Amino acid sequence: MEYYIRVPLSLVASTGFKKLFGKNKEEVDPEQEDDIEYADADKKRGFVNIRIVGDADDYKITLGKDKRKRG
Repeated sequence: MEYYIRVPLSLVASTGFKKLFGKNKEEVDPEQEDDIEYADADKKRGFVNIRIVGDADDYKITLGKDKRKRG
């Protein structure tokens, strides 16, 4: 398998802030389904590109380049 995931930088920053400074975690129902958020084409947003390569038992997670810009 080879996956490329783009995570919004704001999500990464807020999660890191909560982890570093110990904010209380909200109670989340594990049965709830998350909504998919689509990026607005009119707004500029920063993203972190994550690449996952391997199989279900042996995989490697690295920061990757934007796959759309590869030539």
